[in-house]
Amino acid sequence: MCNQVFRKQNMAIAETQLCVGGEEGKDSCRGDSGGPLMRQIDNTWYLVGMVSFGDRICGVRNQPSVYTNVVAYIDWIEHQIIEYN
Repeated sequence: MCNQVFRKQNMAIAETQLCVGGEEGKDSCRGDSGGPLMRQIDNTWYLVGMVSFGDRICGVRNQPSVYTNVVAYIDWIEHQIIEYN
C-alpha cells in the first residue's frame, strides 16, 4: 500500500524506511519528526523506527506515514556507541 500511496507523489519507499499506519485518527503529525516508533516484545520495549515524513493531514485512513528503519542502521549505531563511549 505504501508504495502505491507515495508513488502518486513521485516518491518511493526505500529498504531503510518503514511504512506505518493508515488507521484513522492514529498517526504521527507535523512536528513529530525524529519521534519514536516502539514495539513491545514480552515486557521489553524496542525502538524500531523514527518518524521521517507523512501526509500534511494527520490520521487519515489509508494514508500511512514513513519512518526510518532503525534496524537498517544498527551496525552504524553500534559503531558510534563503541567509538564514542
